[in-house]
Amino acid sequence: MTVTPGGSDREALMLACPACGSQQRHEPGTKSLACTACGARTAILERTGATLVEQPYDDWVHGNTGRQVASLGGVVMRCEGCHATTEMAELASVCQFCRGHLVQVTSPDGVVPPSGVLPFLLDRRQATDAFTAWVTSHRLGIDELTTINAAESFTSTYLPVWSFSATATTTYEGRRGDRKPVRLPDDRVEMHTEWQDAAGTVTTRIDSQVVEGRKVSVVQDRLVRNLSLEGTVPFQPEYLAGHTATRYDRDPASAFEEVRRAAEKKRIPKDVRDHIGGDRTEVRSALTGYSDVRFALILAPLWVLTYIAAGKTWQVLVDGRTGEVAGEFPVDGGKLARLLLTWLGKLALVVVGLAAVVYFFNR
Repeated sequence: MTVTPGGSDREALMLACPACGSQQRHEPGTKSLACTACGARTAILERTGATLVEQPYDDWVHGNTGRQVASLGGVVMRCEGCHATTEMAELASVCQFCRGHLVQVTSPDGVVPPSGVLPFLLDRRQATDAFTAWVTSHRLGIDELTTINAAESFTSTYLPVWSFSATATTTYEGRRGDRKPVRLPDDRVEMHTEWQDAAGTVTTRIDSQVVEGRKVSVVQDRLVRNLSLEGTVPFQPEYLAGHTATRYDRDPASAFEEVRRAAEKKRIPKDVRDHIGGDRTEVRSALTGYSDVRFALILAPLWVLTYIAAGKTWQVLVDGRTGEVAGEFPVDGGKLARLLLTWLGKLALVVVGLAAVVYFFNR
């Protein structure tokens, strides 16, 4: 998807409070900015003419063959507070001089700009509640987990993800087997498989397949896998105010390769078998080509918590829209040992009970 901008750049960058001039930040669950000083609210107005359109993948390939993500330049950011400019790889951050919001001014050639954003729905308190429920559900965790001040430790960030749509056309050759009853000379009936050659073409539509654009945590895979793009809006920098956002470090070519491998591992073979039909199928060969491949860069919201326990650093992520939690935690050895002893005790009682029953019926 590409954004067709509307309005002026100045309108897109106005993040200062119109009442007192202080910094504003996007308030999760709303389409408004809230002033961090006076609390005034400013509605986020949709930019006139802004649309959400997927980019043709072939066009990107033709213009970026051989170009590595690491070789791309940084994004020029400007502070809305002191107006200092800096170059960095992030899409949203805070000024190192005055802690004001940094907003993007220019983007280097070759960098795919965000097409859409999934705005935060959960605020810090709601993310903390989700974390608390997650801790409670993991009874083997160390007791120190309950003392973590998640409300102060959580940071909000946007994770770049790629969304792909494509049409896969597969030409195959194989065999179709149909099970049929056959009466034998002795009047017995057996089921035999009658085989016949099969060949054809099947089309598979891939829609909004999500692939991570950057690895920010070892525990993010499940959240990316379960990510729903429902609620995506055309990118506007106002939704990034008060949050951080990192740039992708995985280009569309690498991301599409993952989409292709996943489709050819499960989805396409199933479609081919269904197309052949019968009770049994054999696929001798299958050749898949892709057309109408399109992609978009979407920013997905995450609440990130990093804590130190048992001499190690651990991380917990909370989906900024659904509240789904993925994370790591140190296991309490004492709790684990007690749990094992409890189960062993129950198992011993079952064994003794069964032995008593066997003895009773065999005496």
